[in-house]
Amino acid sequence: MSNIVNLKDAAARYAVQELEISGWGPRETITVRAKRPTLYAMAAMGFIPNPLMGAMQAMLSGDVKKVEAVDLKKQADCVIAMARYALVEPTYDQMTDAGLTLNDDQLMELYMFALGGLDRVAAFRALRASVAGNDVPDIPDAPEPAAGD
Repeated sequence: MSNIVNLKDAAARYAVQELEISGWGPRETITVRAKRPTLYAMAAMGFIPNPLMGAMQAMLSGDVKKVEAVDLKKQADCVIAMARYALVEPTYDQMTDAGLTLNDDQLMELYMFALGGLDRVAAFRALRASVAGNDVPDIPDAPEPAAGD
């Protein structure tokens, strides 16, 4: 017996979703609306320049060895292309037009979302929070970290 897809359930899990990502300040979060990037959708819509196609395949494979084989510049270009595609509200361009630059944490959370949805983002955050130094209490009058820290 086959299970016919329930479109309402599928849309709730795989269409545009609200996603909480890191903000720009310490311990700050923002909520965005995002859709999961896929290789073919991104390619069809022109989000992947031809020179990046192989790198993007490696990045979306989830295979650590393949990702590590991609040079850092191409990794960055791929992650930014994924963020451009993923962000629905606000869009990537709206953020940059407002003078904002996505920081490394935000880009990595959007990348994790591309690889495995909300569950993968939650796992990434838990891992990042367990790294030594992230549980340090706020220091009064401490300077704000630089963008990308």
